[in-house]
Amino acid sequence: MPVSGDNFFLTARNTLISGFFALPIILITVTGFLATSTANVGLIILFLGQLIAVPTLQILFSFPRSWTSVENIFGLEHGLTYSAQSRMCALSPWDVKNDMRPPITSYWIANLFFFSSYLMANALDLYTIETKNSSAPGIENRKSQAITSILLIALFTGIFAGLYYSYAECETPGSMVLGATLFSALGYGIYQFAVKCGLAVSDVFGVASKLNLPLPGAQVAPYACVKINKGTTGAT
Repeated sequence: MPVSGDNFFLTARNTLISGFFALPIILITVTGFLATSTANVGLIILFLGQLIAVPTLQILFSFPRSWTSVENIFGLEHGLTYSAQSRMCALSPWDVKNDMRPPITSYWIANLFFFSSYLMANALDLYTIETKNSSAPGIENRKSQAITSILLIALFTGIFAGLYYSYAECETPGSMVLGATLFSALGYGIYQFAVKCGLAVSDVFGVASKLNLPLPGAQVAPYACVKINKGTTGAT
């Protein structure tokens, strides 16, 4: 039986909305797949941050959620429970009990700002890094790519956060500010942890590795050098 145009567009609309609310799960899944398939250390650290660091910080900051001073500063509703919110405010809406107290900001917003700040820090590093062996056109190309990444990350983060705030009804202006501050800082901190191993390791865009940036304490050459005597048959 043919599907009418109205039903098709309604189904497509509902599918897009469901995908939008499942964005944190999609980001974690895609990051995990790319991390394991490419062995990119930057993506692996990002994946672990999404899987472990973000929920841990949420749990820690769920305790001061009911403090009167915190509620007054950030305009949070007193005694808020999941029964007063959309079930999409939780990471797993089907496992949430109505009398449970939600964290200070939803997992959706927490994961969005964590993911965005990690990528933003990476793009800023790629823009500011100094390389001695790059030509002027190469530097110009790298910086233009980094600027494009920074603008797109900022644009899509703002759009997605605005749409979620408008349609999910899970956040107050105060919780949005608090979530953006805490989890952007967490994303930046996790990225700086990855940088300790070298920018080429922490770079999720794969640009730094093309610049042959040395790792701390590692050899400068990108390959092992073996001295071969001239009298030996073969390459010298």
